[in-house]
Amino acid sequence: MSTQYCLKISNAMKLITWMGASWIAMALSAQATLTHTNGNFDAGAAAGDNSNVPDWFDGNNHPGGNWEDTWLNTVHIPSGQSGGTVGFSGNVPTATNFLYQPIGTRNPGDGTLYFSISVGAFTDGWGLRSGTLHVGLYEQTGSFTGSDGTDIDGSDGVTQVGSTVALSISRVGGWVASDETGSFDISGVSTSNTLYLRYQWIPTDGSYISVDNASVSTVAPPSLKLTNGNFDAGAAAGDNSNVPEWFDGNNHPNGPWEDTWLNTINIPSGQSGGTVGFSGNIPTATNFLYQSIGTRNPGDSTLHFSISVGAFTDGEGIRSGTLHVGLYEQTGSFTGADGIDIDGADGMTQVGSTVALPISRVGGPGAVASDETGSFDISGVSTSNTLYLRFQWIPTDGSYMSVDNASITVSQGVTYATWASNNGVAGNPDEDSDNDGVSNGMEYFMGIASSDPVFTVSPGVGLTNNISWPMSATFAGTYEVETSPDLRTWTPVNPKPTPVGGYLTYTVQSGAEGGKSFVRLAVTPD
Repeated sequence: MSTQYCLKISNAMKLITWMGASWIAMALSAQATLTHTNGNFDAGAAAGDNSNVPDWFDGNNHPGGNWEDTWLNTVHIPSGQSGGTVGFSGNVPTATNFLYQPIGTRNPGDGTLYFSISVGAFTDGWGLRSGTLHVGLYEQTGSFTGSDGTDIDGSDGVTQVGSTVALSISRVGGWVASDETGSFDISGVSTSNTLYLRYQWIPTDGSYISVDNASVSTVAPPSLKLTNGNFDAGAAAGDNSNVPEWFDGNNHPNGPWEDTWLNTINIPSGQSGGTVGFSGNIPTATNFLYQSIGTRNPGDSTLHFSISVGAFTDGEGIRSGTLHVGLYEQTGSFTGADGIDIDGADGMTQVGSTVALPISRVGGPGAVASDETGSFDISGVSTSNTLYLRFQWIPTDGSYMSVDNASITVSQGVTYATWASNNGVAGNPDEDSDNDGVSNGMEYFMGIASSDPVFTVSPGVGLTNNISWPMSATFAGTYEVETSPDLRTWTPVNPKPTPVGGYLTYTVQSGAEGGKSFVRLAVTPD
């Protein structure tokens, strides 16, 4: 059973006053990790705006080249990306055709650096365009100062780490972007020397190229992934094009496989016009949608999914039904295809139980969409068998329904039950087995590894009004940092803090009504 647990700021939900606050509590700080600065290139998002994005350097000194531009066609901006991009020249490769940035220093214990960058859409025509995006990592071992016009490759005081990652790109220009990824072994890199990441585009046919959303991480990305979960293969209303690797029971003849939101005014924020429309007929085997999503990484314990539901496309009035989400493991011979339902198919085994999401809301032009979420325990799933995610709409009143932005994430960790068993904790998450004032569930979140009656210290407010909770890398569950002006009404903070370096840190905001504010951490273990 899932229950919510709260952590008090100090031994008695300490009141934070903004006038003359002088008490000091122990604060736990988070160590900075490697990061790109503004890797979505939004410093100047207007076409032809060659503004300098902070800390990035190239060889063009930003005079009038396409340092920063927009995607060729705004309809095809990749999901979740901005209009601002970096455009690489399609000229014969020279030393000026590069882009690099310092990304910080390695934390002790970091072994691998992972990078990702969105490549496309080509900005110089519709034919087949090709080339290679070279990605290199460099360590500053001597005197070096980054600047426009100075290439880090081969510079004095800079040593390359490992070998360049060469990403071959070949596709039709004008439309489709892709996320390209790679990694570097940084286990032998100094923890004090600055690291730089460098990109260079080497075309084979004079093609220009746009890139966006450059990012780095020291956490291995999950292998599980939905392909084009925003359903943009054909964004025009009535375009029933097949989104790659998705399968349904209609064979895409002329049914509402892909359409647009009923009213463009009501397209949910950050979503595309293209959706999948589920039939409102009496449920049959044809009213489903599924896709293979890859294999589980060792250590992955929970698969989380999200999908935007609505707006209903069959008129006004209350519309209702249930969206059923299931996870399946391929344990025998099976090939996905349109018209073949994965549920009950030979060679397929369901993982856990179906997640049923009841939906009831007003349809028509004023319809509101919502993000529906759920999760599956995958700790017992093979790391070699392919997994599939399946959606099925079962209406209660003949309602058609649109969905968009299907996505998944994976958390690595152990469930509360496993943690409790490993550490000799007999109680439930809301109990305090070692009688130190901190619940078992919170100790599980914080990574306390023993049931011994050792007093667990709750973090306090630091000198800069920050609170840092230790967060275990193996925690599996959900959490919210919440604030309240009166200890009665609690509101989750937005944006939600994310863990960095093993800590979850929140900075208490000033200006609360009445000059006071309360903060708590609410944890729901799996």
